[in-house]
Amino acid sequence: MVDRGVLNTFTLTGTYTVNPNGTCSISLVLSNSGGTPELACALNSQGPRGPTGMQFLVTNPGPSGTDNSTNYAITGTAMKQSLQ
Repeated sequence: MVDRGVLNTFTLTGTYTVNPNGTCSISLVLSNSGGTPELACALNSQGPRGPTGMQFLVTNPGPSGTDNSTNYAITGTAMKQSLQ
C-alpha cells in the first residue's frame, strides 16, 4: 500500500464468509499496526470453474485511535489470474 508517497508492506490475516448469493464479508488484522479493517464484498465474473472476480468495500477501517481510523473510502476489484 502507498501512503503519502511511501510504500508500506505488511501481512494480512483474517477470516471470511461467502453467502450462497455471492456476497461476502472479510475481517482482517494488519501485522504492522494491529488494525482490524472489515470489508463487504461480492463475487462476480463467473468463469467455468467458479467466480473469477471480487469487488470490495471497506466498511469499518479499524478502531478509533489507530492509523486505520481516519475518514476515507477504500474500494477495489480483484481478478483471478490464469496460469498458462
